Parts: sequence; structure tokens; C-alpha cells
Amino acid sequence: MFAVDTNVLVAAAVRGAPHHTPALKALEGWRAGAEPWCLTWSIVYEFLRTSTHRALLPHPMTFPQALAFLEGLLASPSLVILRHTDRHLAVLKQVAGEVAVAGGRFVHDVHIAVVLRENGIQEIQSADVDFHRFPFLRVVNPLR
Repeated sequence: MFAVDTNVLVAAAVRGAPHHTPALKALEGWRAGAEPWCLTWSIVYEFLRTSTHRALLPHPMTFPQALAFLEGLLASPSLVILRHTDRHLAVLKQVAGEVAVAGGRFVHDVHIAVVLRENGIQEIQSADVDFHRFPFLRVVNPLR
């Protein structure tokens, strides 16, 4: 099982976005396949924020469009939504001891990485190079 990051979802959802075609092709393949793939709720909310943000995208989605896209994803039988476990704080401390966390925007990636580790996920499909900072994650860029 692997996780899919926000940047891949946004590229797949927003027509005209850079890398739209490879992102959409990858996402359609995962949705149609039998192999489980996953998201975290923080990725879902970051998708809603990013895909509707006028300062980030020249042609952002409306909030209803973004929700409809998510509903389609959530209907995929192979999709798993990961949740925090009772070990969340302990895993956060462990990750913070392994990775230099200066704070700021990187904290969102830390949150995703901690949830992945809690759930035994070792791979993330992402174009975000910051995920390479987590030695326990294999980062695959499907947008290349």
C-alpha cells in the first residue's frame, strides 16, 4: 500500500495544471486497480485548500467542484483513509528525533509522515522533495 500526496491530486483534478495528464493517468490507474492506496485526512483538506486557492492556481476549482472530485476518489473501493492511532504522539516524537524539524510549512509534511509511519505505510507518491527527508519513506514521483 502507498499514499498519494496533495500535489498529485491537484495536478490530476485541475485541468491545465502542470503535469495534469500523467497525474490523471496515475490516479485513474490506482482507482481502477486492486492494490490498496491511501490518503490521510490532512491530505484531503490540503487538497481542498490548494485546488480552490486563487493565489496558487490561475484557474482554481470551486469548492463544490473540489468536493465532487473528492467524492469520486472516496468512492474508490481500493482507497483507504488513514487515521491517527493511540501512538500518534510517541511516533511524532520518534520522527522528530530522526528528522530535523525546524517548524513552519514542513510541519504539515511531518504530520503526513507520522500518520503514514503509524499505519505502516512506507511509500508516498509525491513530487514534494521534502518527503525525501524522512528515511523511512520511499518517495515516488508519478509526475515525471
